[in-house]
Amino acid sequence: APALKSLGTKRVSNIFVQLRKIAQHPLLIRSLYSDDTVASMATICRKRGDFGAEASQAQVEAELAGYSDHALHALCAASSNKDLRALQLQPDQMRTS
Repeated sequence: APALKSLGTKRVSNIFVQLRKIAQHPLLIRSLYSDDTVASMATICRKRGDFGAEASQAQVEAELAGYSDHALHALCAASSNKDLRALQLQPDQMRTS
């Protein structure tokens, strides 16, 4: 209890809101796409210039690392690149999340 008091009521409330969101909508965090998969996606996106011609590999990886599973899936599903489209989540992954 002392640890919770040190965080403050508003911060604890925010933590519980985030936990509730994760429990109800798990695709809103990144847990299904591994770091290696995100790095592969970043390579494809960088080569295509999806984040601008000047974006470095590290910048694109950092951007995609902050994406949720849902956002990464949407990026893959909307892509005209077959390698990126192949990385979209499978229907059973979408249902079980």
